[in-house]
Amino acid sequence: MRDRRQIQTAVLGSAESDDPLMLPLEAIELDAFRHQHQQDTFWCGVLLGGCGGQLTTKLYTDRVCHFAHHPDPSGQPHECSRRARDVSSADHLYVKNAAAAWSATRSHQPRFHYPQPGGAPIGSVVDIAWEHHGRALRVHLGPAVPPVWDDDGMEPVLGVDVPVDDETLVRRWYVHRIRLDNAGTARHVRIGTEAFARPTRWFTLEQCEMTAQGLRTPAVERIIRARRTPPPRHAATGRSSALDAKAHEPDLKAQLEAAVRSGSVAAVAALCHDVKSSGATNGDNAAQVESALQEAQQWLDDQARQRQELFDQLDAAVRERKASTVRALLAQADGTAGSDRSRTEDAVAHAAVMFLEEQKRAARWEHRDAAPPVRGPKLRSPRARAARPPQQPAGRLPIPQPAKAKVSASEAAAHRRMRDILWELRLRANKVPELEVRALVRSLTQAAAAAGSQVTPAQRGEVDRWVARPPRRRPEPQSHATSPGAAPAGPTADSPSHPARDGEKQSGRRRQTASEPRTDRSPRQQTAKAASRPDRLPADAVIPVADAVRGALKKAARERTTTSWSRLRRQLGSALPVLHPDDRVEVLAQVDAKTVPDEPLLSTLIAVNDTSSPKLYQRLAARLGRDVPLSPLVATSQWQKDVLKLHQLYRYR
Repeated sequence: MRDRRQIQTAVLGSAESDDPLMLPLEAIELDAFRHQHQQDTFWCGVLLGGCGGQLTTKLYTDRVCHFAHHPDPSGQPHECSRRARDVSSADHLYVKNAAAAWSATRSHQPRFHYPQPGGAPIGSVVDIAWEHHGRALRVHLGPAVPPVWDDDGMEPVLGVDVPVDDETLVRRWYVHRIRLDNAGTARHVRIGTEAFARPTRWFTLEQCEMTAQGLRTPAVERIIRARRTPPPRHAATGRSSALDAKAHEPDLKAQLEAAVRSGSVAAVAALCHDVKSSGATNGDNAAQVESALQEAQQWLDDQARQRQELFDQLDAAVRERKASTVRALLAQADGTAGSDRSRTEDAVAHAAVMFLEEQKRAARWEHRDAAPPVRGPKLRSPRARAARPPQQPAGRLPIPQPAKAKVSASEAAAHRRMRDILWELRLRANKVPELEVRALVRSLTQAAAAAGSQVTPAQRGEVDRWVARPPRRRPEPQSHATSPGAAPAGPTADSPSHPARDGEKQSGRRRQTASEPRTDRSPRQQTAKAASRPDRLPADAVIPVADAVRGALKKAARERTTTSWSRLRRQLGSALPVLHPDDRVEVLAQVDAKTVPDEPLLSTLIAVNDTSSPKLYQRLAARLGRDVPLSPLVATSQWQKDVLKLHQLYRYR
């Protein structure tokens, strides 16, 4: 297919030239441009990803002016596979020329390279290396190549549309950005410094310096002075570090005090370690430094003690079953100790999450029991009315029927709860942690006792089997794919319910795929459930629905919102029919089929709001090779974090 986008950039002199220029968009400016370059030739340069053919200029008064290829001698339209044609398509050459001129004023001669990792378009990345101090910059002009932050010899510089998360800004203190501004038929380079909770400050190249520690702008020096600690990842070693520490001994006390005031345990601990290893406690100001070091260490001990008390209070609140207290303490624990927990702290936090999930489940049951179903009048079809037996004669009395025993509302509610728990255990026993299974069994025992005479003998036997079930020592990995010759697995000790018989199959149902989990429901239960669900989509209808959903999810990400299936149906109309749960998995799998592994799934924008079917999104994650916690509460927390990352990514897309 012929690419009809207009070409706005070219190179001068030859197809291999690296001298770029940009065509003016207005007709009045193009006349001056032609006069200025009347002796020059314009080319669809190889370094622009072009075909190497010669270009001419096209002047228009009713639309923008642009370059165009010379016509083919055969009279056919010229074919060119150049992918980037707008005003920014030559930015990598402008960056190269600006960096070369800037380095020449400092008597340095850098080397330039235009790598294409992973098949990225040429110009996505520019590598600039200086031999005199062994440092290099990798300029990311677009998001096609993700930056690498742990390479000490190569410092990333990001374009304005390349996202960076807050965690990286906090850890590195700052990142450098680059932008190019139009200036006539050229583009001028500006370097910016972005820090956490600070606006990006922009500078010309002349205001910047390339040092042994990396690229430096005036903003970097102010950030380092404000933090009053050495810059990250560039700590000196050996004799030089000792000399530097001795030269800065008067400032160490102020640095320790500033770190304590910041309230960051990690920052104080790192600074204490640096002070001890630098030998500053043996210098002329050793007494002052030692005093500040002892105060910082005492502050760290106080923080550790407060952290221990927090988890002790959380553990006690779980044992006393105080839901509001557990919720508040768990939020505080996640904020102060979210990543570096010990094994004991992890166990306490997990028990709190399981307790809150149990409380949420119980509240859902109570809400449902408090709202009895509304029954409308029974409507009979004409055929049913015709088949109705004739009325008894008026003189004959009806035969009295035995009165049914009245059932209390509490027993009926407990019986419904018991059936729900049995169904949940059949479905989830082999897929959730043993601690959650035990909690469900305890709730099952209480509901069965409250249901009283409503429990049938078969249900009583199944309850007894779950109570007598031995604890699972080690969770078995779930195998979602079955080999053609393998026999179906029978009931295990962890699954007391009876699986479906081998000979019974449903008709009209799509064959289960490898990503769909097995169920232990009987054929009658499966048929009743299938009858209440919408029909499956034809295979050729999944992709159009997925395309519509993908566009709506991207729009929601750009607007920094989330969505739901009902909202998507209102938004998309007939493009999104009511979907079977299995079709939801198929559609979302197509939506995120090309999502790169480093980015969250777009389907997270739906999963974070759909609390009624978390297993659907866990099936989707397993199919796409993503890890999602088994606990719905923990999974929801992870989805909330992924939503924030999506909002950050789509700010620039």
